[in-house]
Amino acid sequence: MQSRWTAGVVVAAAVLAFAFQTSVVARTGFFMGDFRAFYCAARVTAQGADPYHAEPLRSCELAIGKTRFFEKNPGVVIPAPLPGYAIAALVPLASMPFAVASALWLAILLLAWFTCVWTLARFASIGWQPSVAVFGMSLGALSLPFGEVVPLALGCICLAAYFAWTGRIQAAALVAAGSMVEPHLGLPVCLALAVWRSAARVPLVLACAALAIQIGRAHV
Repeated sequence: MQSRWTAGVVVAAAVLAFAFQTSVVARTGFFMGDFRAFYCAARVTAQGADPYHAEPLRSCELAIGKTRFFEKNPGVVIPAPLPGYAIAALVPLASMPFAVASALWLAILLLAWFTCVWTLARFASIGWQPSVAVFGMSLGALSLPFGEVVPLALGCICLAAYFAWTGRIQAAALVAAGSMVEPHLGLPVCLALAVWRSAARVPLVLACAALAIQIGRAHV
């Protein structure tokens, strides 16, 4: 009974934190604000423009629909500081209406968040309640309302750790390469895996080479 009560408290706290943060972000007009920048960067890339220039990125962000954020901050451009390969990967989403793309992106981030919770519970040999407590506040409530890419990077890192723990080193290497969507998070993971397990080196090199090729699809 106490275990169920604890689980209920942890889940309720995570849900309430997410709801509170979402309401705050929505009131500022910045709900899915980071994804708006990623979406527009991919869209202008598909049109052959440079996603790292203020224009046409700003025009795209305003064309999606004005929000309270843009009304209070006229002339502001939300930058999309993602590497070129990450922007190129988002081009298919940018071909969809923004509302549809946002819903799909949020679903992807939620899946990444659940991956973090599940894999940490498995390879750390802890209950799912502490895992939810770890990621509920630090990742779910903070990153999901903004549409940040951090949950995706951490999901890849946690999955890579799980694969490495189960002895699937090559799978761990490929997933670790996915965490390079945030290079400052993914690069230490890739380097550590390459140093720790020689079997990871070839898959990592091939995966990173493929990412480097994708940079050419964005103007950098």
